[in-house]
Amino acid sequence: MIRTIDFDTINLGGIPITVKMDLNSKQRELADYVVSELHRRYPQIHAAVYEPVPTYSDYLQIDILVEDTDEDTIIEIRTAGADIVSDILVDYGYMMLVGVYANQPELV
Repeated sequence: MIRTIDFDTINLGGIPITVKMDLNSKQRELADYVVSELHRRYPQIHAAVYEPVPTYSDYLQIDILVEDTDEDTIIEIRTAGADIVSDILVDYGYMMLVGVYANQPELV
């Protein structure tokens, strides 16, 4: 399944993004797309951090920070993120992981 992503419609809604690794332009676009899609569905997302996965430095981990959210919603966001990055892996070949954390602004 090849997904056509309209990168012009990516809207981060003012979410601050911290990038802790070198990304090529396509990785950055895809990571921004993941955050944008999750923020569209879950407006309680307030920040994101892009960093390498400790054991696989070529993989990108997207840490999503949410506020005022219960555990069920965190699980929903993780599941939605996993679905999006699975499609990205199949269609574009980039391995990404999504972590969701409640009220941890020190990560930013």
